[in-house]
Amino acid sequence: MKNLKNKSLITCFCFLIYLPIIDQLLGISSFRTMENRPSFVAENGAIHSMRTLKKAVRQFDVYYKTNFGIRDGLVFLHSVLHYYVLNDSPIPQQVIFGKQGWLYVGDHYNRVMQQHQGLWPLSVDSAQAIAQHLVAVQQKLAGKGAQLYILIAPDSHSIYPEYLPDYVASGYHAQTKEHYQWTETPHDVLSQVMQKHLSVPFLDLRDTLCRAKQKAVIYRQTDTHWSNYGALIGTASIINRIRQTFPSIRPVQWNDYDMQVMRGGSGDLAALMMLQGQVKDQIFYSIVSKPAFRTVAAQQSAERQTSVFQGKNAGQPSMLLFGDSFSESMLVYLPGYFSRTCAVRQPALDWQRIDQEKPDIVIVEIVERNLRDLRKL
Repeated sequence: MKNLKNKSLITCFCFLIYLPIIDQLLGISSFRTMENRPSFVAENGAIHSMRTLKKAVRQFDVYYKTNFGIRDGLVFLHSVLHYYVLNDSPIPQQVIFGKQGWLYVGDHYNRVMQQHQGLWPLSVDSAQAIAQHLVAVQQKLAGKGAQLYILIAPDSHSIYPEYLPDYVASGYHAQTKEHYQWTETPHDVLSQVMQKHLSVPFLDLRDTLCRAKQKAVIYRQTDTHWSNYGALIGTASIINRIRQTFPSIRPVQWNDYDMQVMRGGSGDLAALMMLQGQVKDQIFYSIVSKPAFRTVAAQQSAERQTSVFQGKNAGQPSMLLFGDSFSESMLVYLPGYFSRTCAVRQPALDWQRIDQEKPDIVIVEIVERNLRDLRKL
């Protein structure tokens, strides 16, 4: 009996030792993840010196730490334990648990929580510097026959502050365990300064989206981004502003779109915790243009993340869009209002592309937590 027990222990021990290798080969516990995992490629494909050997060892060490067998399964179990048992975020620097199933981006992404807590303020001098830079960019674009528009896509923290955790709403810093007085956010400061520089159209969508959320959900509960409804509100806002200079552009009309209420989807914040399919939105929307008003990308470049759309009315102005991930959902709607739309997935201007496209309109979309990057536009 004792011999059988020893053999069982040895068998279990050997199984555990070889389990990572088995999983590495068969991918039993692999999960879809949003991690940026490094690949392992030796320099020039070969080891030909002590220097390249050391570099390859370092690369393999980093690679293996994020790719060893059963790692995904262990991370998944860790997330399940925190979410269902401990009722907190397994990765609090990336995902913050709010109320009623709402998830928020954490400080890992440009200290977003600190910005909304007033703990990383934007000085008036810094805001003035950004404004002056935008005026200079506007003047340069005007010399090329283009009008600049700046669109700030708000963080969900700004639109749904009522679901933020209590320590944020009450002005309590979890690390220092001190209470503090709420101050203006960087978005507040920059918006106030931009009101003195009206030559640059600067769209602050927060009030518009807060009014619209009374009718439908503007942001997805398990995602960093706005819903399709929020993207359509953003589209309507920028089109209304552009029509002040280009009145021939067709206004956004809600009967041009078909809207369907959906349930059960998982966003990128759920995926960051490896709980996609486990943590779901209560409601989200599918909104598509009706066939008579629909456009599709005529050209796409995966390398430069560039898409070109041909509109159905050649008499309308052309548009060049530089934006981050928030602009992607807007591309379902925006191109239908222009003769030609070129969308580049980057928040900084590409002057070579501008000279090539010769657009009438240049839109820069940037998410609120990154608005400091406008000084590098």
